[in-house]
Amino acid sequence: NLKLRECREVKSNPWIYDFFPTLFLSSFLSGGNQEVTKPIIAFHHVTKTFEDSGTQVLKDINFELEQGKFYTLLGASGSGKSTILNIIAGLLDASSGDVYLDGK
Repeated sequence: NLKLRECREVKSNPWIYDFFPTLFLSSFLSGGNQEVTKPIIAFHHVTKTFEDSGTQVLKDINFELEQGKFYTLLGASGSGKSTILNIIAGLLDASSGDVYLDGK
């Protein structure tokens, strides 16, 4: 089961950044607490199937990430965490659905 959560409080435990795969948005580092009108990253009905093996690793994933917030991506081994981050980074393409980075 894959979970994406907004963290309301960040504690200064450096080990947490190595232990959990995280998406740490840069404006959080600068203390940005501004009102956000659109998400900076959005997944709409994203599916990823690896063609060589036929393995579907993501199925109908939907979420929106707002600038200035800290999120963690949690899940068991093989649940799709790295696949989501690789799609965001542009290293993989989604098989179907829409991925928006800064509204594009």
